[in-house]
Amino acid sequence: MQFSARIKIIDLQHHWGVLLIIGMLGGFTLSNGFTQDAQIESLKNPEEALTTRMAQIEVEITNLRTVTAHVLNQLHNIRLALAVLHLRIATQSHFPFNAEVELVRHLGGNTHAGLSGSLAVLGMYSTTGVALVAELRDSFGLILLPKLEPLVAGDADQGWASWVWSWVNWAVIPFDTETPNIRQQILQAATDRLTEDNLSGAVQELERLDGPATAIVGRWIKEAKARLTVDAVSNSLGKIAVALLGATQVPTRPGVR
Repeated sequence: MQFSARIKIIDLQHHWGVLLIIGMLGGFTLSNGFTQDAQIESLKNPEEALTTRMAQIEVEITNLRTVTAHVLNQLHNIRLALAVLHLRIATQSHFPFNAEVELVRHLGGNTHAGLSGSLAVLGMYSTTGVALVAELRDSFGLILLPKLEPLVAGDADQGWASWVWSWVNWAVIPFDTETPNIRQQILQAATDRLTEDNLSGAVQELERLDGPATAIVGRWIKEAKARLTVDAVSNSLGKIAVALLGATQVPTRPGVR
């Protein structure tokens, strides 16, 4: 009897062990009457399950392609913004900046609405560079001003007769000194504007000069206007770079939480 009972107990334990293994593999639970899991249900229709899974994979691939395109676009914007900033820095020296202009063009600057016009303007000065405000101020004070002061004061080498006539005008008609006084005031005003780093104001003053003085300041005014133009474009480049960097966002995968 005892031997027979032990056999039955062992047999019962064997059946329970088999049931537990089946439950773990198939998703059965003993507490709810061995209810089948969704995975076991899907095994009954393998073709349908495979089709569903393939559709899910296609959706995932589409989402990944969208995210990849977004990331590549963001990287392009960052590269373009950095190139634009580098170009802006390069314009703030008197050295040529043609390499920086070409880099921005290579990264698509010619097709960018805000950059195409700026690159066209900078291209006119990129191979030679443009003098800085400090350099223009020094050249005006050290080179041009010593040449201009005698002219506007009437002391230039204009011949003995011209010198006598100027002296007579000053002695006989002392109040008829409007023209030389205005010219001296123009030079003083231009010097004051340059001291204030107001290059635009200095150009406006010097453009009022007439006579031989215009030939002396002509090239200087041209270089000053080039610096003003480059600085104006440089300021717009800074705004464009900030806009490009501000447009970058951290991408997220659609459908993924």
